[in-house]
Amino acid sequence: MTTEPLAEGRWLEYARQRDAWADYLESRDECATPSRNQAKSGRRTAESIRLATATGIEHCVCCLRPMSEARR
Repeated sequence: MTTEPLAEGRWLEYARQRDAWADYLESRDECATPSRNQAKSGRRTAESIRLATATGIEHCVCCLRPMSEARR
């Protein structure tokens, strides 16, 4: 058993928590942009892990390209 699905799930849970916090902040008319950005980063990290698991090649979290291409 690999740890990638577990790690992916943890990042998705992190994203859900940050979105929930952003919803709370917005309900109080406060700025939620940082929390939304953190949630987006969490989802991108989970997607990167999923792609790496499926292809065997690590992917950049920012652009989701394979790391060999992302470094160019």
